[in-house]
Amino acid sequence: MENRIYRTYEFDKFCFLNGNRDIDQFKVAQLAAEIQQHGQLMPIMVNSEYQVIDGQHRLSACKKLGVPVQYFVRDNANIETAANVNIAGSNWKQRDWIKKHAKDGKEDYAELLDWIDLCKSHGLQEGSAIFLAQNTSTNATYSMYSDGVVRTNETRFKKAKKIYSVGSAIRLGLWQFGDRYLAYSLLDGVLMFRQFKFYSKKSFVVAIIRVSRIRDFDIKVLHRQALKIPRHFTHQSSSDDFLRMFEDVYNYGRPQKNRLAIVNNPELKKI
Repeated sequence: MENRIYRTYEFDKFCFLNGNRDIDQFKVAQLAAEIQQHGQLMPIMVNSEYQVIDGQHRLSACKKLGVPVQYFVRDNANIETAANVNIAGSNWKQRDWIKKHAKDGKEDYAELLDWIDLCKSHGLQEGSAIFLAQNTSTNATYSMYSDGVVRTNETRFKKAKKIYSVGSAIRLGLWQFGDRYLAYSLLDGVLMFRQFKFYSKKSFVVAIIRVSRIRDFDIKVLHRQALKIPRHFTHQSSSDDFLRMFEDVYNYGRPQKNRLAIVNNPELKKI
């Protein structure tokens, strides 16, 4: 049964997996145009319950055109199969993984979706929102080791060798929200600089996260200084460059003994 390709007009016999990607109507329209011109070049994959594993946009396009859909059956396929199939084609984006795990009941992921939408309403992109939520710009990635154990790439383990990458914490369902109070505090700190066009740049957001690790640093002082000498508070190309600029602006006009070291501060962690 798995090796045969079938054709049918019975579109209602198929259903979509909970946790699969949302339907993109623009993509459906594009596929419909391609299918109308060239036919359906690739059949969709379904499991024995006719749940669509791969090809939900192709199915929607065939239904839109009123032409039979081609499909083949893979009995035991599930949402993980769908994810892996799409990863091979680079179709699953980070937000798709977040939605999948949220639909699986992982509360941190459901909260992250709301958080991303909140940050986007303030002009911040998804990547910056995730950094703020986890209080760090380091995204944990995992690999399979020769002893059959999956570990983070930061793990120093001499008894087994790293074989291949298995993905990020977000993809694997291991991601956790950081300190919520700190996340909101960091977001407020970033938004304090909205009058500067570069406030939403990821490198600026990362610099704010990093500098906030210094106990004696006061974000309000930096903001006050930025407004006082805006010609010195300028866009930079990296978080390191922003930190150097922060130090110059923060200490502008201060006596040497009262200056705060930022770039070389031992509390500053490159995160």
